[in-house]
Amino acid sequence: MEPAEFLHHFAVYGPVTGAAVFPFDLASTVMVAITTYSAVVSHRPGRRAWTLPTVGMVGTLLVLPIYFVDANLAMLDPAFPPEAVHTTLTDWYRWNWVRAGLGPASAASACIALIVGRGESGSVPETITPK
Repeated sequence: MEPAEFLHHFAVYGPVTGAAVFPFDLASTVMVAITTYSAVVSHRPGRRAWTLPTVGMVGTLLVLPIYFVDANLAMLDPAFPPEAVHTTLTDWYRWNWVRAGLGPASAASACIALIVGRGESGSVPETITPK
């Protein structure tokens, strides 16, 4: 795709994509933070393990103001030079991989926190047997 064509495409779809993805990032961060807070204040087993997924999800939100807001606004500016698209996208992709990596890493560490919490409590979930 030619740089000028990309800028037009980004102007149409970039904001819509961001508006669709951001609420999920925010909701995921809030939910894992609530889970962490609940585990810590109730002194549940494995509560420290919840720190990692919380930090990871907060990281996904922090890269927005650290990099993406300015980069995206620059590419939405009609005066943005098409010859700068390649360099900007090289940086954009690098930051996007950081952000995209933090999400699954946070999900995996949340699963580990669940397992650690269950292992430390020594409890085995009861099964319901039909009568």
